[in-house]
Amino acid sequence: MPLPVAHSLASGIIYSSADADGSLFTWRRLLLAMMIANAPDLDFLPGLLIGDPNRFHHGPTHSLAAVLIVAGIAACGAALGARWPLRGKIEARAVAGTAIMVGALWFSHILLDLFTEDLFGPFGVPLLWPFSDRYFLFYPWFPNVARYSGPSGPLAFFLSLLNWHNAWAATAEILTLTPVLALSIWWRRRRHSGTRETTASYAATSSLDLSSSDSD
Repeated sequence: MPLPVAHSLASGIIYSSADADGSLFTWRRLLLAMMIANAPDLDFLPGLLIGDPNRFHHGPTHSLAAVLIVAGIAACGAALGARWPLRGKIEARAVAGTAIMVGALWFSHILLDLFTEDLFGPFGVPLLWPFSDRYFLFYPWFPNVARYSGPSGPLAFFLSLLNWHNAWAATAEILTLTPVLALSIWWRRRRHSGTRETTASYAATSSLDLSSSDSD
């Protein structure tokens, strides 16, 4: 698995590339995107509670089924927030956009895991759960995360993550994903700039048309 550094950078890439409803950037929305992108690793919690942190890791939360489930929940939440039933195309687009955004953020976590060296069996992620028990690992592009693999308490487990190997892993994740994040931010700004110019041009044209009508 990658560190939260990679998953957080990936969330920034997705958020910058395609917002759910085309709204302006907000730090709160970005923070929520980061939380969603890291959420599949919450399957560490049951193991931490029984003193075996890796016991349930890379389980059902790391599957395509989980992506569809969380996207569906997000769609339902957005629909309720828009006062279901939906009454227009704008509301429908907002609900669909929210579902796509949440699904993409969750899937980004799985995608990065598929390209990370895994030294703890079963190796990879159960991509096709519950239809298949097979674990998938495509290519070890990112270095593995060094951590304590045996029974331990939460404190000992988290302290095991503080080592030079993981510092190097975090550096590799930053060097790999930061250029992609910068490109997505540039593209977002260019897209919004083009939208503003189009809106301003339309407003100016409408104003001229109204002036002509008044003079007539």
